[in-house]
Amino acid sequence: MQIYDVFTLEKLRCVSSTKPLRGQILERAKPVEINKKILDSKMRWNKLHYQVKWLGYDPNPRWYLAANFKNAPRQLKSFHNRYPEKPGPPVNLQRWIEAAERDEFVNDDRKDNAIEELEPSA
Repeated sequence: MQIYDVFTLEKLRCVSSTKPLRGQILERAKPVEINKKILDSKMRWNKLHYQVKWLGYDPNPRWYLAANFKNAPRQLKSFHNRYPEKPGPPVNLQRWIEAAERDEFVNDDRKDNAIEELEPSA
């Protein structure tokens, strides 16, 4: 019996772009940018929280922990520069900014939702 490496078109199927073939290199997807505006900050249960307006969505009354904004450190810094009287910034903000500049992942830290305590005046 002779076997040929030819087959009919009906047997061809599309391959999923999420599961590449062995040795296939897919183009990297562009990062998704989520636009947000930080509206307010507060301390609740001894942890720093932020209220955010997600651009393109209705106002959201929910408060989010500071650790959720590790990947948006410049927005946090900008917010606290505009409103220095508001609670914050987070203790680890400078570390988050440095990691963002190096495009590195920031591991969780137990102090992510903490703020620096002010020295009591004598």
